[in-house]
Parts: sequence; structure tokens; C-alpha cells
Amino acid sequence: MYLYSLSEKQKELVLDLFINTAKIDGVFADEERSTIDQYCVEMSIAKRYDAGNSFEETIENLVKISSAPDLKKILVELAALVLSDKKYEEREKELVDKYLESAGLTTSYAGRVFAAVENLYSVYADLAELIK
Repeated sequence: MYLYSLSEKQKELVLDLFINTAKIDGVFADEERSTIDQYCVEMSIAKRYDAGNSFEETIENLVKISSAPDLKKILVELAALVLSDKKYEEREKELVDKYLESAGLTTSYAGRVFAAVENLYSVYADLAELIK
């Protein structure tokens, strides 16, 4: 939804962030893969499922080259990814917390973002039910 406006370097780093996050629990769920596929289309970059950088390197580099609004956009999409398989695992929470700390974002802000994404998923489910 918001990733198209990022620079090419940011897009590649964001993809690394998402790949590392999706695989952290040892399961690369179909929903996570599908979400990553959608992000690649949105960002107009080649699909891949192996990260070029570690999670820590990725965040460090993203923070260096991203504005505060960019880091917030990335958080929204990160929330959508971790919630896509309907399992917000402890390891995923730890990675999100590391992202928040590095990006200078608060847990209360993240809570608002996660609630909004959950509401959005609920609306999508309601609409899907209506068109059956």
C-alpha cells in the first residue's frame, strides 16, 4: 500500500526485512509468501525469498537512509506481514520490537498500527463474505 514510494535501495532492504521476519519462526507460511509476492509487485522489484542481509544489518541500513514517515510506512506493511498468517509468534514480536527501537517508534504507536491492520483484515474478510 505504501511501499511504492520508497527508493530502490529502500525497497531491496524492505524485502530483506520481510523475508527475515517471515522466516524467523522456522515456517515460511503460504500467506507470508503471498504477502511478500504482493509487496514485490507493488514495489516493482523481482521476487525473491532469500535475504541478502541479516535482520540487524537490514534495519541499520534502513534507518540510515529512511525518513521518519518512511519508517512508519514500513511498520504498517511489516504489521500486515506478521499478521497475514494469523499467528503473531514471539520471535516475530521480538523482531518487531527491535525494528521499533531502531526506528525510534514507540510500542504504543505500534499498537495503534497493529490494531488498524487487524481492523483492515477484518473489513477484507467481511467484504469477501459479502461477495460469495
